[in-house]
Amino acid sequence: MYQLDLRNIANMHSLVASKMKTYYKYILISFIIIGLSSCYRVIKDIDGNRHLIRTFRDYKKEENYRNKRYFKYCSCEDDTNSSKRIIKEEVMDYTFYEYDSIRVYLSPYFYWGFSTNDSTEAVSIFQNYIDQYGTVFDIGLITGKSFYCELFDSCKVPKNTYGPILNLTSGDPLKPNLFGYEGPVVKILYIEEITKKTKAPKNKRRFEIYATTSKFESGWGSFPMFILELENDNVKKETELKDFLIGAKVTCFMYKGTQI
Repeated sequence: MYQLDLRNIANMHSLVASKMKTYYKYILISFIIIGLSSCYRVIKDIDGNRHLIRTFRDYKKEENYRNKRYFKYCSCEDDTNSSKRIIKEEVMDYTFYEYDSIRVYLSPYFYWGFSTNDSTEAVSIFQNYIDQYGTVFDIGLITGKSFYCELFDSCKVPKNTYGPILNLTSGDPLKPNLFGYEGPVVKILYIEEITKKTKAPKNKRRFEIYATTSKFESGWGSFPMFILELENDNVKKETELKDFLIGAKVTCFMYKGTQI
């Protein structure tokens, strides 16, 4: 017959209780830390459906959290086509790419005042964008139409319902143009790779893009924001972006909101 040692049972009970208290303390501390840095709230969408979202005190943390959610639920058909007729023109003041009558422009004039107040640095930003991200537009991963389809249901330039734009001095109608071009445009205001911030898989690269279809707007007012995800299954480890882009396909391109 085994005899129960009540003292051992009491000691074990005390040890378990102590560990449980420590465990609950860790849980409580974790909730306090999370509560200090972020909180959860329920919102309703336009259809009345409820969604639990997390908000952060730190804007950058909240932006990264939201971007990860965008990529999680974003998908699109890859429209990349190497046979597209690509027109590219490079001059000192700008570079544009044209595939479908909508030109995509990059220019140091867009970054002077938007990203920097130094004209020399604006030129440096422009050259960096061309060197790092030019291939995205050069091989047609995304085009002017890609932006318009995200912004407008018809994928076309919306009709002007406000009447003509007038010259304030003469009162004559103005024809809006960008570097002399009067057709539809997309102006790239800002590009940032956010692959590491959103913890993307090794075969994917992610980007945030600010752009506008206005010939006058250069980021001083409101402007649309987009996210882009590219996938290259031939890449097994981290590699240079230029090498990654060759053979990449679009797995997500989405308008995520307008910065005001």
